[in-house]
Order: sequence, then structure tokens, then C-alpha cells
Amino acid sequence: MKTIFLDAGHGGIDPKSGLYTTAPGKMWKHPKGKFHNGSTFYEGVANREFCNKIFDKCVKEGINVVKVYHDWKDNSLDSRTDIANNYHNNISQGIYLSMHSNAVN
Repeated sequence: MKTIFLDAGHGGIDPKSGLYTTAPGKMWKHPKGKFHNGSTFYEGVANREFCNKIFDKCVKEGINVVKVYHDWKDNSLDSRTDIANNYHNNISQGIYLSMHSNAVN
């Protein structure tokens, strides 16, 4: 069975500190929007929300799917692709889907 490797780019919110865990510039304060932290849109949080929905749907449909991202840490692209490549080479081949969104002023 082929595998879908899901990558949610950038970081999430550290559950202990409440801080966003990715590089500066990966968030946007919207003057009127309702997002993750009041009016702030966090790229990594949105990416995780989207990937988690895809993951849940794949599981429900019996599709083999692997998350290569941490729930909230901003793992490097190298570490995420290493996970997928190791799984691909040793367990199951598949495709790599990397979700990204842009937060801009």
C-alpha cells in the first residue's frame, strides 16, 4: 500500500508557554479578523489544522498516512523529509504533501 506523508510547514503553539514556535514573519495581525490568537494568523497553526483534517479523513477512508511534523514544534525541513525518506525507503513508498500558507502585511 502506498503512503501519504503529510508535512505541515512551520511551527505551532507551545502548549506550555503559549508562544508561537516558528521564525518571525510567519504570522500576520489582521485588524478585523478572528484567527488563532484574537486577530493574529499563524501560518504553522493553519497548516496543522488543515493537515490534521486530511490525516483524519485518510484514516477514516483506510488510506495509509504518516505525519512527518510535530504537533507544535517547528522541525526543520531536513528533519521532516528525513522522516518521510526513511519511511519511504524502508517501509512503504508514497507521496509527500507539504502544506504551507502565507501571512503577509
